[in-house]
Amino acid sequence: MTLSICEHYLLNKNLDLPKLFDKWTEASENLFWIVNGYSPKRFQFGLFRGTGNMFRTAIRNKTPSKSAGNGASMRIAPVAIAAWRNTKKINKAIQSLRNDLFQITNLTHTNFFAFTTAYAYAVLLLYFIGSPLDEKKTDSQININETLKFVYQRVLEYEECLMKSSNIPELEDQSYFSAVSSFFKAFIVDNFFEKNKKEKLFDFNVGNFIKNYAELYTTKKVDKPSDGFSLCSVLLSIMLALKYHNKKYEEALKKVLSFGGDTDTLATMTLTLITSINSNCYPDEKSSLLRKSIGYSNANDMFTVFGKFVANEPSDLVLKPWIDMEEELSKKLINYKGSLGFTIIFDRQFNFLQFLDNELTQFFQKNSGLSIDQLYIQFYSQYQYLDFFKTLKKEERMNFFLNTYFQFQNTNLQSNQNYQQQQNYQQQQNYQYNQQQQNYQYNQQQQNYQFDNKNNQYYQQQNYQYNQQQQNYPQNNQNFQQQNYQFDDKNNQYYQQQNYPQNNPYKYNKKNNQN
Repeated sequence: MTLSICEHYLLNKNLDLPKLFDKWTEASENLFWIVNGYSPKRFQFGLFRGTGNMFRTAIRNKTPSKSAGNGASMRIAPVAIAAWRNTKKINKAIQSLRNDLFQITNLTHTNFFAFTTAYAYAVLLLYFIGSPLDEKKTDSQININETLKFVYQRVLEYEECLMKSSNIPELEDQSYFSAVSSFFKAFIVDNFFEKNKKEKLFDFNVGNFIKNYAELYTTKKVDKPSDGFSLCSVLLSIMLALKYHNKKYEEALKKVLSFGGDTDTLATMTLTLITSINSNCYPDEKSSLLRKSIGYSNANDMFTVFGKFVANEPSDLVLKPWIDMEEELSKKLINYKGSLGFTIIFDRQFNFLQFLDNELTQFFQKNSGLSIDQLYIQFYSQYQYLDFFKTLKKEERMNFFLNTYFQFQNTNLQSNQNYQQQQNYQQQQNYQYNQQQQNYQYNQQQQNYQFDNKNNQYYQQQNYQYNQQQQNYPQNNQNFQQQNYQFDDKNNQYYQQQNYPQNNPYKYNKKNNQN
């Protein structure tokens, strides 16, 4: 949906809500994905997974969800960029951002937290890309305290504005209205604190703080600070971006992944903020935000759309399913050095590659003969070991990985051997069965035939019996069995004895030689 918003502003410059809604409606239908060769149960790279089902239902039924999830925040970055591009001034951009953000979010959400967290994220992004460099940062570092003050003040104003809106359900607890602004206020360093106090802003477990803070505003259990609940993952992404803004992308990414949970979304939001600090999205800037963040251009449509968007180039691309991960890997188009933070990069690869430095990678390739892409695909099948893998030292990781990999290879080999054995056994069984069938049929034929010694040949059994009867049939009168037949001289024929008349008046008298 982030891409669809990028595309929308490229084609229309300003928000045209009916057009955007039509695009989302099209993408929420199963037919859209089936026509493009995808099953609705196999959406790629996080599209419509998890809470995405709520999005599809809300769009189809034209009924916004009451969810307080992070869906509204994860796709809002292009709105902030477009607001700055169309106005070039912070105050006007903020007003444009408020208007567009409310309309877009209201398509899918009515929850108060969904609006306020999305706005906090977007207004911080707007501050980073729109503030002059000399005010925003010095030597690639931002003034965290001033940044927090800016976000706090703007979010507080937005919360007061939403309280007057008839579209937002009234909250039972009035303290909920200021939950997001109060969070940022807690981190602001006042003037009476010592000067170096701001350097210790993050000298505590931010994750636990956010988790405990979020539990105050929900009746549901919060398992991790990276949960889909907007007061968790959205606020965590902001705090991580502030903490790691002047460090390498990989360090921020490793920290994101250490929280677990909704890592792809958290990484997307966190690194989008960090990269916006490191480059302004001015229309005339030759090096776009995308190129600065990943170092190289990617072939994937997702990066192409966003790259053209931040570079203010025209685009005729349309939303479509992205190429399969394995196809990307096989073509070696994925860059592993760092990324703006879309799902294609963070969903799986960095979970694996964050633990592999160059030396370890070369060792794996040398001993296995496989590329890093192939190693990744093989290791992904053993993904359940990832949490355990994190705790191992470098040498232990090396041994564990190799053992796991070769065990996986042996398992595949054994599976192939078992399959071949099964095939051979089945063929042998079929052969034996055919032999038995042939023997049975031969025996049946043997039983149906009798050998005639006289004629020195075989006859079918029924024919043989008939021939035997024929042979036994008398050729003349003397060969008849006398006990069964009587000859009637008068009629000159034989009668069976039982049928021969007992009181024949014409009995032959041999003694008198007369009748």
